[in-house]
Amino acid sequence: MVIFVCILDNGELTYYLKYIQKIKTDETLNPDIIMGIDIGINYPVAIFIKGIKYQPRQIAAGLKIQHERMAINRRKQSILKSLKYNKGGHGRNKKISPKIVLNNKEKNFSNYMNHQMSADLIKIAVENKCGIIKLENLKGITKNTKDYFLKSWSYYDLQQKIKYKAELAGIKVQFVDPAYTSQMCPSCKTIDKDNRNKEDKTKFSCTNFLCTEYNKEKIADIIAAENIANKEPIPDKVLKKQELLD
Repeated sequence: MVIFVCILDNGELTYYLKYIQKIKTDETLNPDIIMGIDIGINYPVAIFIKGIKYQPRQIAAGLKIQHERMAINRRKQSILKSLKYNKGGHGRNKKISPKIVLNNKEKNFSNYMNHQMSADLIKIAVENKCGIIKLENLKGITKNTKDYFLKSWSYYDLQQKIKYKAELAGIKVQFVDPAYTSQMCPSCKTIDKDNRNKEDKTKFSCTNFLCTEYNKEKIADIIAAENIANKEPIPDKVLKKQELLD
């Protein structure tokens, strides 16, 4: 629906055009089929769908993102190195200009990839009749994590795009506590930091010898997505309180 409004103020006529998107409802979606989404390193997003027999494909965008961002960062470092020997003047301003261009390029690339990944996620969710999508509550994650990839990618923006597109598709979005999602075995619920491979953090294997999944090597980010799908959602009133505190 499009609303067109004209306002007359002190003899000046101002026009406002507002577009209201009607939220789609899909009766074929099943609230018992839940997609958990992990913000990962090996995969920028890793998914697990609870309530289906066969898991869908993962979105393989990680290498593309890392390659592009590393290329941009190398060019930034080259510019900063050249600025070291140029203390001021017009020459310095001329050399700073390409860095600004690169910053804008990185921002645009991030926005493009987040749009693409969020659209792919919702498509997979609808194809599998997911009624609920669960995401980690990432409030404060960039303050605590030591991982550069998480710190430097626009994950909050990605989550907002997922949430917006999910609601348009009639899918409910819930947020869960991210604690221990990457350290817990979804089968036996054992929490152990050693479940993550010390040499290769992208791998996961349960250390509990009584577990049916003991010592079976799996992808850590997908395990985290499964734990997210299994977790109880944070109540809306708690989320609203967090927003007020921020």
